[in-house]
Formats: sequence, structure tokens, C-alpha cells
Amino acid sequence: MVKLKTGLCAVACMVVMTACGAGNGAEESTITIDKKGRITSVIVGEFSQEYYDKEDLQNYTLEEAAVYNAAHEEKAVTVSKVDVKEDYVVVEMEYASAEDYAGFNRGLNGLQFFVGTVEEAYEKGYSLDVTLKSVAEPDKTIGKSEILAMGDKHIVIAEENVLYRLPSKALYISQNEEVFKNTAVKKTGGEQDSLLYIIY
Repeated sequence: MVKLKTGLCAVACMVVMTACGAGNGAEESTITIDKKGRITSVIVGEFSQEYYDKEDLQNYTLEEAAVYNAAHEEKAVTVSKVDVKEDYVVVEMEYASAEDYAGFNRGLNGLQFFVGTVEEAYEKGYSLDVTLKSVAEPDKTIGKSEILAMGDKHIVIAEENVLYRLPSKALYISQNEEVFKNTAVKKTGGEQDSLLYIIY
């Protein structure tokens, strides 16, 4: 029961650094966005039981969710699963909105996360002065003016190196990223603090 306070933070940091599953059939770290804007996060990271155990991690995760929920709407954050395998942990959490995901995780690791319309992103001050590539035509790119013209389209702006599952087809994405089956994008390129953009 050593280093209890760092249990969840350590797992989150591993996901940020590695952005991949732990092998041996483990799930892949994933953020899923549904049609109503709710977020499901699956964190997969290495886990050393030499420093903390499943009960410690589970209790800490539940406590952090309870603290957040007490200051926001009830059930804004729900802990669905904390599962420790031989050498990795899977933490699954559900968030009522992208704002709740950003608010909860900003307190843990300071990462940026936005889901909304292009117009809303612009109004909130996110830089849209970027070059994105077309998913349908990878050689075709668009810039700020074309992005702003798609004000009612939805956009993801995120920092974590994980797989993002969307409620509909990705239309434009950051230039160095990968698309799987049109509705999933994996952030793999650039520096860790670089932002992923997905328009869908």
C-alpha cells in the first residue's frame, strides 16, 4: 500500500507516454465518443504490485471520482472497472460529457481535450490555424479558412497518444495520424504535447 496517491496518476502518465496496450492480449488505451457526447476512457498501463495493489488503486480511483462528482453533477464521472492482470492494469471510466473528461483529467495530468463543433472550438479560443488532411483523399489538405467554414461539423482536439473512436466517419485529421475503418483515429505522430485534430 505504498504510494497510494500516485496509483491512478502513474497509470495515466504511462498511457500518455506509451499510448499502447500492455501486450498479452490487453486492451488498447482508447477514448470513445458517443453520439450524445458522452466519453468512455479505457486506460491500459503497466502495473507493479510491488508498489500498490488493485484495492488501493480502485479505492483511490473511486475517491477521486466522488470528489469530482460532489463539485459537479451527480454521476458526471463513473468508474466502470479497475482490473489488474499479471503485469498491467485496465481502468475504464465513463464521463457524462467531454467537459467532464477534460475537467477530471486536467486535475490529474493537465492534458487538453475538447469535443464540440468547430464554431464552439473557435469561440473557446482553440487555435484552428492548422493544416489537416482529408481522410477520403489523403493528398488533399485544408487550412484555417476551410476549417472555419465547417462551423457545424464536430471536432476533437486532444493531446493524449491513444486511439479515438468516433460516433461517425472522420473527415479530416492531423497529417501524421492513422485512421482505422473511418471511425477510429490513433494519435501517434508528433511530440507528446502536440495536439490531434479530427473533424467528423
